[in-house]
Amino acid sequence: MSKASNSVVAGVARLLCSLVLVTAGGVAAAERAPGDAVEIQRSPVTPSPLWAIDQHRVTVVDRIVGVWGETLVKANAGIDAEQLRSLLMAMRADQLL
Repeated sequence: MSKASNSVVAGVARLLCSLVLVTAGGVAAAERAPGDAVEIQRSPVTPSPLWAIDQHRVTVVDRIVGVWGETLVKANAGIDAEQLRSLLMAMRADQLL
C-alpha cells in the first residue's frame, strides 16, 4: 500500500471509531478520566411486559409449576406437573401475565 492509501485507511478507521462512540451515546474513552460519571441516555421505547414474559417464559413457567404443580396432583385435578408445564408453555404471553 502506498503512503497516501495508508493515510486514507487510517482516516476512515478514525472516522468509523468516532461514529461508533457517538452513536453509542458515549464520549470517547480518551476524553474521560477513569471514574468520571457517564450520563445514561434513556430510550424513548417503553418496556413491554409481554416481551419480558416472552423473554423469560421458561423461568415464569418453572415458577408457576413449582408453586402449583404438586398442589394440582394432591387435589386430584387430573393434571400433573409436566402437563401443566406443557399447557403453560403453549400459552400466549398475555395469558401468562
